[in-house]
Amino acid sequence: MPVFLLIPCLLLALAAAFCLIVLWRIARAHREQFKRADAPENQPEEQITYADFSRAYPRETLHIPSGNNTLCGFLYGACNRRGLIVISSGHRVSAQAYLQNMKYFVDRGWMVLCYDYTGYYASEGKTMIDYGQAVHDLDAVLSFLEQTERFEELPILLYGHSLGAYVSAAVLLFHHRVSAVVAASGFDQPAEQWGYSVKRFSGWLGGILGPMAAFYLRVAFGKETVRLSSVDGINAVDIPVLVVSGTQDEYYGGES
Repeated sequence: MPVFLLIPCLLLALAAAFCLIVLWRIARAHREQFKRADAPENQPEEQITYADFSRAYPRETLHIPSGNNTLCGFLYGACNRRGLIVISSGHRVSAQAYLQNMKYFVDRGWMVLCYDYTGYYASEGKTMIDYGQAVHDLDAVLSFLEQTERFEELPILLYGHSLGAYVSAAVLLFHHRVSAVVAASGFDQPAEQWGYSVKRFSGWLGGILGPMAAFYLRVAFGKETVRLSSVDGINAVDIPVLVVSGTQDEYYGGES
């Protein structure tokens, strides 16, 4: 091979090797980030648990099919008739973390359903899979509610925080019987969020690694990484939607 071709070929090989190593590292990071979430063996003593609420706020356990797994949901305020609020949690956060929110709503006449996503805590699943799976889980929850006679006459409202905010808005693409939504500190698309998550931890390399992370997600999970958009979900319906977000969101990046 002529010498003048050797250097470009070597540089091309190094670039290809760099890309493969980076994509391998991103895939490993994704598997780690979306591995199954279970409660730690030793809960901090100051952490609030259902035992602190069980006497005043009895709950009913619901088992909801979602794909090949069964989700576990907890229904509170079963006698309340003002409406049913479905609370969707943040990433790697259990339904139990929203007991104070549940108490607030139940005390004001609402029925409340908290549930765990696939691969989360009380629900089945070997892994969480990806952000998009959480949208399909809420889709399954809403389908279950709409097909259950006892909830037929109740308005259904969604309240989501962080990942739950994204889920509560993106699920509107499925046109369920939802009356209103509150989405607190969410994001728009899985590819956008995963790319930003990688950039946030990679310093000066973020400009390269962020787009590569989004590319990996697109290859691994297909069009849903951009199709399941919370902005598109909001624009697909004509119901009240309250979006709560800082103008400079330090966690999700700039103007989320």
